[in-house]
Amino acid sequence: MYTKIINDRNINTIPDSETLAKINQYTRRDFRADEVYIFSMKLCDNETDCDYERFTIDALHKLAFLFLGKTGIINRNYTNYNESNTARIFECDVCSKDTICTSSGEVYTYLVAQAYIPITDDNKEIIKELKCGTIKDISIGCAIAKLNCNICGTDLKNDQCKHIQGNTYNGVTCCKILNNPTVAYEWSFTVKPNYKVKIRKITR
Repeated sequence: MYTKIINDRNINTIPDSETLAKINQYTRRDFRADEVYIFSMKLCDNETDCDYERFTIDALHKLAFLFLGKTGIINRNYTNYNESNTARIFECDVCSKDTICTSSGEVYTYLVAQAYIPITDDNKEIIKELKCGTIKDISIGCAIAKLNCNICGTDLKNDQCKHIQGNTYNGVTCCKILNNPTVAYEWSFTVKPNYKVKIRKITR
């Protein structure tokens, strides 16, 4: 799913002792507060995307657990993997905005992750761009165990129905409902797409 870094959590980019303890669960040595830069990002939400697919709120809660500790790729050129830098998620929270409803009528709900990246000479430019918001679009990969048609409820992993995603039936736009994620594979910064949202997932 392509999304953007958000700052509505207003996190401090320098970790306090509690945050540092969470980070050091994933490191091979204990890092000091001045050795890491932390940032927040929105990984995914419950809005229908351009492929007419959407996560359930329950799926977002499961993904919050599955993405803990997952490493992501930050590539400023988006082409040369050897020039990539990495960051790791150390905390995930499901948030909502009561003032916003999705196209399906649910309260807008989204998954916010906090990640850290070591402060090194190699990461200096990446951190600068993260601070400026120059790098902002995210892609995630995950395995989804349950796919259903929102019109008739058909299990689309095992059967097909007559409804076509994107078509409207009695005023409701057909889409796939993504539920019961089983594995979170990765997340990465990516080139901003020409469309609003795009899920990149592996279904098994």
